[in-house]
Amino acid sequence: LIQGSLPEQLSRLESLKVLDIRKNNMTGTLPEFSWAFPDLRVLKLSNQGTGNDVGLVGPIPESLANLGFLRELHLSKNSLSNTIPPELGNLAQLTVLDLSHNKLNQSIPSNLGSIAVLDLSSNNLTGKIPFQLGSLTDSNIRLKGNANLSAPAPLSLCSIENYIDLWEDIHFCPVQRLALADFYESAKGGERTENDDWLDNYLDYCEWRGVTCDERKNVINLILPNFGLSGKLSEKISKLEALETLDLSSNNMKGSIPSEIGSLSKLTYLRLCYNEFTGQLPSQLGDLQHIELLQLHDNRFKGIVPSIKLEKRGFNES
Repeated sequence: LIQGSLPEQLSRLESLKVLDIRKNNMTGTLPEFSWAFPDLRVLKLSNQGTGNDVGLVGPIPESLANLGFLRELHLSKNSLSNTIPPELGNLAQLTVLDLSHNKLNQSIPSNLGSIAVLDLSSNNLTGKIPFQLGSLTDSNIRLKGNANLSAPAPLSLCSIENYIDLWEDIHFCPVQRLALADFYESAKGGERTENDDWLDNYLDYCEWRGVTCDERKNVINLILPNFGLSGKLSEKISKLEALETLDLSSNNMKGSIPSEIGSLSKLTYLRLCYNEFTGQLPSQLGDLQHIELLQLHDNRFKGIVPSIKLEKRGFNES
């Protein structure tokens, strides 16, 4: 085992490309690597703390950014503290950065988006999760174990399954926000000329236009008549389990009504009139036990109208 600091003999290996000395007993601060190993491609110093030893301590030196050929940097399971140097984001060839299980604090630099594997889990990081981390479609981002990170996580990071390890954490990636985003994209809301707050990375989805939530942040109303929607109604609408009012009237929506709409057990008002919906009406509409107002006219439906029992509250089926 290597005890204490880096052996002086290693500094003579100027052409060294891979330095892997994980699971030793190194202590103190990170040494200067850029002048000793300018051609370094891989640096692995993880897991130096064993037993009562804390391993490497202090800040991560900005000078690591001078290792212009560095592809992998592994510093996990030490006691490194202070900030993550944003200069690491300037390493054009860096694809793996593992700083997990340390004592790093403050915010995550926004320029780490080109790193394919980014593990910052189990630290003391704070602030918003930068949406720029999602610049690579095949990235793997790990942030669990940072109790002081601000929620929610950026919508763009939550929208891709397994892209970020928080995607199943409803605190950071609320299911209803994802369902609304899927609805909006399927309905081609992004083609609208009017700018609004839909799909904002950080804005509370309950503040998106046409959305109303209860005190538990459950979506109860989705009211978007004459909103310029021209796509299809997503089956993910069923994820809005507390929905009471759905009004998409006077748009230009197409396709069929998904059968999943029948699972919206609390739905009382359903207005899909004045669109271009086609196909047969799903029989699951008959499962809407609390429906009071149902308007489906002026579409292009065909076939048999399913049996639907309306609540007698003075409203008529049309």
